[in-house]
Amino acid sequence: MNLWFSKFRISAALDSAKPWPRSLERKVAGRDELRRFSSEAQALDSALKQAREDSDAPPGLHASIMRAVRRAPASAVGGSRRVVWRRLAAPAIGLAACAMAWWVWHQPPPPGAAAGPPSLTTATRALDLGSEVTQAMPAAVVAPMSDELARVRLDLDQTTKFLLASLP
Repeated sequence: MNLWFSKFRISAALDSAKPWPRSLERKVAGRDELRRFSSEAQALDSALKQAREDSDAPPGLHASIMRAVRRAPASAVGGSRRVVWRRLAAPAIGLAACAMAWWVWHQPPPPGAAAGPPSLTTATRALDLGSEVTQAMPAAVVAPMSDELARVRLDLDQTTKFLLASLP
């Protein structure tokens, strides 16, 4: 952005034919790109001035061309209507999206929905389920261990019987 502004200042200084400000001269001296732009712009400026002096165009040609350009319809010059629609498209879409979001968030609840706070039936069901879980959980957790303990007892009893039967 700063480089673009410096180029603009160089162009304006060439157009005004006044001496350049010292700050601009320092900037041009410090940057290669600005030096190149400055030399190209000065060469173009002198070439255009020379071409203007060498041309055999009538003196009122510029004024008549500018009048014709001003009278030309906008669609022939550059289609300014299309530019307006291009610039308005994004804000219009954004506005439509905001309006849609506002409409969705401010919809009244459906007729079957509760208007007040939720009832306590869900909490009551959760508490009932909790008491069922506390009664069923120990049996479900301990059942595999009980079965294993019963098998160990059976193995111990059979081992005892075998050992007693083996004694003379």
